Amino acid sequence: MTPATVLFDTGSDFLAVTSDLCLDPSLGKQEIDEPVFNSTSMAFEPSGKDLRKCKSTAYHAKHSSTARSLVETEKLDYGSAKLEGKLYKD
Repeated sequence: MTPATVLFDTGSDFLAVTSDLCLDPSLGKQEIDEPVFNSTSMAFEPSGKDLRKCKSTAYHAKHSSTARSLVETEKLDYGSAKLEGKLYKD
């Protein structure tokens, strides 16, 4: 079991955690690298940003015997955060 650090929002019905589901190419979108101009080489170069969709996986639904998918895809807006994924009950 992998420990996960979470910040509970007591005004919300949901707890969002990263999971192995973020590897699903049909969920979310892949960030695109925006090249930056290097004035020394006078050329555009990769930015060096971490573009992985999954920077961590705190939850693995397939390893849980009690995980149950509630809806196929859910989109939620929390102020500055926009979440898209599968809604599970466990």
